Amino acid sequence: GYQKELAAGTICAGGTLGIMLPPSIMLVALADLTGLSAGKLLLGGLFPGFVLGGLYILYIAILCYFRPELGPSLSVEERASKPVSARLTLALKAMLAPGLLILIVLGGIFSGVTTVREASGVGAVGAFVIVVLYRRLSWKMMREVLRGTANSVAMVMFLIIATNCFTAVFLDYGGGKVIMEYMTTSGLGKWGAFFIMMLIIFIAGFFLDWISIV
Repeated sequence: GYQKELAAGTICAGGTLGIMLPPSIMLVALADLTGLSAGKLLLGGLFPGFVLGGLYILYIAILCYFRPELGPSLSVEERASKPVSARLTLALKAMLAPGLLILIVLGGIFSGVTTVREASGVGAVGAFVIVVLYRRLSWKMMREVLRGTANSVAMVMFLIIATNCFTAVFLDYGGGKVIMEYMTTSGLGKWGAFFIMMLIIFIAGFFLDWISIV
């Protein structure tokens, strides 16, 4: 019974958190392209990600408080059929294994114990162990996982190679100097230049996915 606009808007807005909160593929790809620390970029995405998520929750809560018909709560019968303690227990059981895996992977990156590549290996092994323990392992699932991984890696690597080729030609022909001179002589200052960059990315986001923009 949720309003379709509210439900669709929540999904669209929530999609932006996926590229900010760890384990963000976008930040890892950005770190590889720019030579920055992936761990620091992932850590830097935490605060704005949680702020955005909190604002989404606050907005929906206020909206549904004044207009309950937009997001009706569970009926009394539904709530009585399963007490809160039982629901929390089920949620904790479902979150325990993946939550522990995320903690190990991100903890290794943030603490500097592992690099991003090493942490990804730990994550893959950990995910495999979880699947085995939950008795969900099958040849069909393995084929789908391997095919999906191959497609993702091939796509990202192709874009990284193409980007590096484009950047090399662009800089070799003096494109970087032109942009730098424009930024320094325009009188915009660092915040003005930053605003223009954000505006370009904002407009590009209407038409391109994050990989193309990066």
